[in-house]
Amino acid sequence: MQKKSKIYMGLLQFVVVVAVVIFTFILSESLKPEQKIKSGFARGKGGQPMAPIVTTVKAEPVPSYKPQITVNAVVAATADTDVVPQVTGRVIKVSPNFKSGGQFKKGDHLFEIEKLDYQLALEQSRAEVAAARSDYLFQKAKAEIAVQDWKKLFPGKAITPLGARQPQVDAAKARLDRAVALEKSAALALKRTVITAPFDGRVINSRLAVGQIVAANQSVGKIYAFSNVELMASISERDHQILSPVVGRSTKAINVGEGDPSLTKGQVVRGISVLDDQTRLGQIFIKPEKPALLTPGSFMSVTIAADPVVQAYQLPAAVVSMGQVWVVQNDRLETKALSILGYQGDHVIVRPFDGADQVVTAVPSGLMVGHAVTIKPLDVFDLN
Repeated sequence: MQKKSKIYMGLLQFVVVVAVVIFTFILSESLKPEQKIKSGFARGKGGQPMAPIVTTVKAEPVPSYKPQITVNAVVAATADTDVVPQVTGRVIKVSPNFKSGGQFKKGDHLFEIEKLDYQLALEQSRAEVAAARSDYLFQKAKAEIAVQDWKKLFPGKAITPLGARQPQVDAAKARLDRAVALEKSAALALKRTVITAPFDGRVINSRLAVGQIVAANQSVGKIYAFSNVELMASISERDHQILSPVVGRSTKAINVGEGDPSLTKGQVVRGISVLDDQTRLGQIFIKPEKPALLTPGSFMSVTIAADPVVQAYQLPAAVVSMGQVWVVQNDRLETKALSILGYQGDHVIVRPFDGADQVVTAVPSGLMVGHAVTIKPLDVFDLN
């Protein structure tokens, strides 16, 4: 009897312990708040997960926008010219402007070569012309006398060229023509002792001094024409398309290096011919209005205005990534590639696109295109 009593007491204790444990579990579950999961996922009634919550903004329309593309450019002379005398001689005069950095105008004297030898050569050639002309006239007169004598001796009979002394006349005429050509050559050589500037420009370098002997067809310096000065600007294909047609557009450039940061106006004269394989940038070429004010090698910041865009949208820069935005369409996430026109402060100006009324401000981690979401619109457009 005593043994049975102990068994009943043990069972009763076990039941009490189990009851206490069950009661404690039920009480703790009833006191828990509604669970939320990370990354915007929430549970509704019955603990069932809802679609992720995303906040959206509406792109603001811009009635009219005039894009302006700013690019970096370098000033360059597209061609330079070697200064090469065409005659040999001693230098007797050098212009002070024919030094490195010197400027000159078309027709200015750069340097002069001693003329005496060429003056004497010209006088000699003139004397030879006079002698050749005299001989020609003499042979021509003798030919006329021969013809007259022939007619007296052989009336009615045609005279032969040899009888009319035609070969002698032709030879004298050829000697005269040669002497005249030599005179012109001597006069040209004398003229070439004065070397003049072929255009308005600037001296790159000069290796000339008074008293120096220069040889024909050997360079003594290098110059460039202001008409060959251009701005070479690197531009992306996207910006090139925004400016299309780019040729003929007006530009404004500011010197970004040392010196006078004055404004230089110009015009695009050539567009992209090829894109760089690595940078994917192309070159456009700008003709400045006042090239004499620019120095080849200097850097410029160039602004080019495009045609006005009748309709555009404005978005916070924070919602744009890699030229794309997330939008909600039919309660699902989508991505849209943007055609960016420019920037204004912390905002991006883009062409119209589908889904502009529900642009996602931030996508919860783990979501992909096509994922169903719950929208929470923002009242304030500026996220910054």
